[in-house]
Amino acid sequence: MLRIGIIVVLVVGALAAFGGYWWAKKHQRIGEGSLVSKVADSQLADNVACDKRSGNGSVWWCAGSVGGTEKCWVVHVKLLGGIKYRDGGGRCKNDSALSTS
Repeated sequence: MLRIGIIVVLVVGALAAFGGYWWAKKHQRIGEGSLVSKVADSQLADNVACDKRSGNGSVWWCAGSVGGTEKCWVVHVKLLGGIKYRDGGGRCKNDSALSTS
């Protein structure tokens, strides 16, 4: 009986681990409209546009203007919803989806 119990626990654990991995990889973390609003609010930016760079919405490139200066951010959305902003440098210039004009 103990062996069967151990096998059941291992199988259930493996299924839970696989399900958690699949959910983390495939789960859409944030929609474009929500992200545009969050970037505009947190970075005090106008005319924000974002382009999804990963299938699950974990990495985005966003462009906008702050005080009349064009800015580009690489935005990472964490699994539980936290957002991290990094300077995007010139990444946004060649992406037509990020036109802020």
